[in-house]
Amino acid sequence: MRRTTRKALIALAIPLFCGAPLRAQDGAERSAEAIDVEDTREAEPLYEDSPVEKQVIREQEIRELPSRTAADVVTTLPGIRTQSRVQGEDAAVSIEGMPPEYTLILVNGQRYTGQIGEVADLADIPVENVERIEVLRGAQALRYGSEAAGGVINIITKRAPEAETGWEARVEGGGGNDGQIRGNLNGGVNAADARFTLAVDHDQIRGYDPCTDCGAVFTVGGSSKSRESNEDVYATLGYDGFEDLELRGSFGWRLEDERIVPLEGDASDQGFTRWLGGSGFTWNLGERTTLRSDLNWYNGILDSTTGRSFTQDETELRLEAGIDHIFETGPFEHVLTFGADARRPTLDLDEGAPPENLSGLDIPEGDVRESFQILGLYLQNETALTEWASFVAGVRGEIHSNFDDVVLPQAALLFRPTDWARLRFSFGLNSRTPSLADLYQPPVPQLGGTYFLSGNPDLVRERSTNYRAGFELNPWKQISLSSTYFYNDISELIRSVLAGEIVTGTNTIVIPAVGGPFCAFDPTLPECTGSTIVSELTSPVFQKTNLNSVVTQGVETQLVVRPHPSVTLQAAYTFQLTSLEDPNLVGIDELPNEPIHVVDLQAYLTLPWSGTIVTPHARFRSRALTESSGTGLSSFVTGVYSEPSWLVDLRITQPILDRYAVYLDLANLTNTQVVDSYQVRGRTFFVGVRAALGPTPPRRRDP
Repeated sequence: MRRTTRKALIALAIPLFCGAPLRAQDGAERSAEAIDVEDTREAEPLYEDSPVEKQVIREQEIRELPSRTAADVVTTLPGIRTQSRVQGEDAAVSIEGMPPEYTLILVNGQRYTGQIGEVADLADIPVENVERIEVLRGAQALRYGSEAAGGVINIITKRAPEAETGWEARVEGGGGNDGQIRGNLNGGVNAADARFTLAVDHDQIRGYDPCTDCGAVFTVGGSSKSRESNEDVYATLGYDGFEDLELRGSFGWRLEDERIVPLEGDASDQGFTRWLGGSGFTWNLGERTTLRSDLNWYNGILDSTTGRSFTQDETELRLEAGIDHIFETGPFEHVLTFGADARRPTLDLDEGAPPENLSGLDIPEGDVRESFQILGLYLQNETALTEWASFVAGVRGEIHSNFDDVVLPQAALLFRPTDWARLRFSFGLNSRTPSLADLYQPPVPQLGGTYFLSGNPDLVRERSTNYRAGFELNPWKQISLSSTYFYNDISELIRSVLAGEIVTGTNTIVIPAVGGPFCAFDPTLPECTGSTIVSELTSPVFQKTNLNSVVTQGVETQLVVRPHPSVTLQAAYTFQLTSLEDPNLVGIDELPNEPIHVVDLQAYLTLPWSGTIVTPHARFRSRALTESSGTGLSSFVTGVYSEPSWLVDLRITQPILDRYAVYLDLANLTNTQVVDSYQVRGRTFFVGVRAALGPTPPRRRDP
């Protein structure tokens, strides 16, 4: 019997204390029964059966990959580049040549890491507690906002066990060279209509020495005496004791501690503390109508003496609400969604004292306290035209307190001409606003005053147009083939360009007296008295500026062959061209670190009798234009191309009974030292052990 509406209304007050992001958790519940039951690679297509191109990497595949963070996992996908860089961006993610700022990274639909409006660090997210990773390519601003102009990576964590199980826990840990130590404990409890999960993670590693003869344009900022350690806690809770109402919540804390010790010079430190909380509910108003709401809070405090001394405090409050309604018009069934989201990011930036070599100079004050408000409204209609075609289209309106309002349409079409073929077409407009740091950061010295970076309050919105067209074929359950053409056109792209110079000191040259025959007659002559020449020392100032046009286009192709249930072979190829046009960047017509050719090769092999799982992955990158700052900015392009590179990783996993496993990771087997512009860590190994605890053993996929 349905519970009273009055009781449901009273329950709506609970989400502020025990709610959670709806979309991701709700999606996790609907698909949980399909995970781990059988060999999901046997006949599974490469993408979800929807007009929007969505690729899912599931738990079993993640556990077999040579990966310990979400960045390691997505690096195996075509068209995605993760680059370890200096200045706190350990794994900036670029999708199909789009800037990393265009990739939105979420955990259960909620912001988890990185700088607001800037580049998120996917290496911050451990994978031991991950159920699946969803990757959406192309324009996603309709549902996710202007930050998702290039794509979305949504990490879904494990849910609590089923009620009859009660509880379960998993322990994983290990170590390797370079001082690697990693440990993780995660699990869940399900009792009396309430669910709770908790994941605790620790990892640490030492740095590595810079090389002077390996060809890297930008070497590492530290040495093997450097070190980095991270602590991460993430919890979710939920309650579904009401018939039509479900409440969920989340909480997170993270502490990052990095000490950079160069071969010469003083050590520097960087500490980052992040807090997050989420609340929300799902209310089924009937068989065809669902109301949802989410409230998320994020706070990240960065205290750094690396590059420059500063403290940066960023906070964002985000509220989302929406209603889904299913209805029919003649033979067509529609899912109509109306939603709204509002967010308020705030930046509190306090610049410390300038470097000693710049003390006494009139350097602009670095204190910034700014915020703005953004309101988005969107309407989306997904229609099943026939059994062989479906269509989704919508429009988003965005109102910004500091910029002009925009209207962003998006559409996607899926054809299924046969049971084994799918054709997809999509189009979308996006508009990304400058971040608070883009607008208001004063000229601040980098690397001891070698150069300065500055914001620009006169920036305008970035605008981009995205087109995609592709096919996916599954003629037999042993073969899957897909190919997609993409075209991204960005106008008013925000990048730093040379905007002038700033005086950082003086240089005095004393010319001694040399004497001469005329000194007896006129002792004031320069050759008789000597002279002093004083000149100014300057450093370049790079200011954020809107560029004219950037275009990325190319083709992504994936092939998966399953000749035997114990063998899966994957190959992917990405062809990509980039072009850049702007009078401020003379002689530069392409983006740095974006090669034309990228090849990925991967295999899953389960050995007979022992059940040992062997998973190698190799990536080839052709030469790419390099840059010298470690930030990936076009302003620092050198005009020199890197050498082609191969990176080969391997994981060997040995299951023991149904509850335990040991694994060995061998990373960078080729000992490649340079990829594109940057030096990378050489050959490493890691040995890990995992165990499952609980009343019943975990479900395991048969080989």
